[in-house]
Amino acid sequence: MKIPIGEVTALFRYPVKSMAGERLDAAELGWHGVAGDRRLAFRRIGDRAGFPWLTASKLPELVLHQPVRSGNPSADPCALPSHVRIPGGAEWPLFSPELADEVGRRHGSPVEMLHLDRGIFDEAGLSLIAEATVEAIARHLGRSPDVRRYRPNLLIATHDALPFGEEPWLGGVLTFGPSDDGPVVTITNHDLRCSMVNIDPDTARLEPEWLKSVATLRNGNAGMYGTVTKRGRIEVGRKVFLELGGVVRGPLSVVRGPWSVARCAPVGFSGASRSCDRRVGEGAALLPQDFVEAAGQGGGMRCNAEGPPGTSEASMPVSNVAKRPRCFTASARR
Repeated sequence: MKIPIGEVTALFRYPVKSMAGERLDAAELGWHGVAGDRRLAFRRIGDRAGFPWLTASKLPELVLHQPVRSGNPSADPCALPSHVRIPGGAEWPLFSPELADEVGRRHGSPVEMLHLDRGIFDEAGLSLIAEATVEAIARHLGRSPDVRRYRPNLLIATHDALPFGEEPWLGGVLTFGPSDDGPVVTITNHDLRCSMVNIDPDTARLEPEWLKSVATLRNGNAGMYGTVTKRGRIEVGRKVFLELGGVVRGPLSVVRGPWSVARCAPVGFSGASRSCDRRVGEGAALLPQDFVEAAGQGGGMRCNAEGPPGTSEASMPVSNVAKRPRCFTASARR
């Protein structure tokens, strides 16, 4: 069953790893993510480590370098950039010794530009984040939200606007548009953030409070990674659907009947807890925002429906219970 969860509000591509990105109106999703995404990177010459790429975590000023295309930039939207505009405005050819020397000088050791047609990724070929997550982290700091700090490929406005509401998509499948001709993405893992989020995209100044905020709010996670399992074209404005395939993964469950109120409590939990009611509709998904510690291994949540005839019960496994009892809350995801 497909659940409508939101729409794509922005698309991004980062031709050179850790350099400034490009905002797109549309993009082709292939087996290696967005076409042209992270196909280039500077390698640290002489580095024999398993990750020899120069990133902004080592040289924050990389985010101020902008890949550009000479001639008609719209002639081939998947084409590699031809030049890089460095801070100060000068442009150097992509594979020129002048560019490598300039970046190497800033870094303090020699580098060389490499091109890998399958991409140079940290975890997976596609990353996404919900608008509500970006806004919640900024709100926690009293700052303006800036999605560029998180360098996603897809920014999604969810219908429920829940911060970190993309987390229960883990293991699920995203489709784009009501028909079956669009791309398909399987959500594979959480995006555990690093110091990249601390870098101001406009100044390259380090602001460590950003990563601290993500750690405080969600143990360092913000956004999700995915793998393209069906190729296709995606555009800004496309509706996004979540398909669970009948399998409950983690704390996510689906309302199977015409429920009006779902009252959830932990199975086997004998301690005191207050009830948490949320109105839900048929086809909605229940998302625990907080867990109550259940008694014993493999505890679960029992949700009792209070609604018109035909309502039923559903049970959700709790794979990650909290360290201390808290109220379990459920919310509708339409």
